[in-house]
Amino acid sequence: MKANFTCHLSPPENSFRAFVKTQNEDAATIHFHSEYEINLVIQSNGTRYVGNSIDHFEEGDLTLLAPNIPHCWKSTSKKQHPYSSLVIQWKEDLLENSWRHIPEFDNIHRLLMLSNKGIKFDKYIGNEIRDKQAELLRLPPFEKLITFLQLLNDLAKTQEFKTLCDQKPFFSNDSNSARIETVYNFIREKYAEKITLAKMAGITNMSEGAFSRFF
Repeated sequence: MKANFTCHLSPPENSFRAFVKTQNEDAATIHFHSEYEINLVIQSNGTRYVGNSIDHFEEGDLTLLAPNIPHCWKSTSKKQHPYSSLVIQWKEDLLENSWRHIPEFDNIHRLLMLSNKGIKFDKYIGNEIRDKQAELLRLPPFEKLITFLQLLNDLAKTQEFKTLCDQKPFFSNDSNSARIETVYNFIREKYAEKITLAKMAGITNMSEGAFSRFF
């Protein structure tokens, strides 16, 4: 399965996006984008793919992902609307530049650095955020931004989380990243089989020695 790049643009009056995402099982594809993302599952259960992590998810599943980490939530629910989630996305520069040196944002910056590995928070934290869903969706832009910053600060203060990936799989448009993407997708599809160096070198059109050095 190919990890597809997606481009999201915030409404002109907002510095970030907050929306409810719905999809059926067939629409779930592994993708990545240049924004940070908070994802809170409102309804459904199934398999969550984040980088090199494959795990079960259910209602209340709350994650924070850095930009360019491949991810997908594939529902196995048989309900009429099998999957919906609250999604918040923002660009890297929202909390950079001058804000980066403000002491009050130190905890948030540490949280965002850790999100390079993908973060899953305890379910009860997800339920608390779900209570703020209406505010994040309906408040005027300034009040919405304040609520969003408070949410990030609350997440930054909790110790009840785990990281999901060993490292951040970064994709861009150059040829090396295309090869890494090919390798990533091959491993994801064939992880239950025996994967040899010869196979990996073959799918990237490289010799075994060259592939070892490259990888």
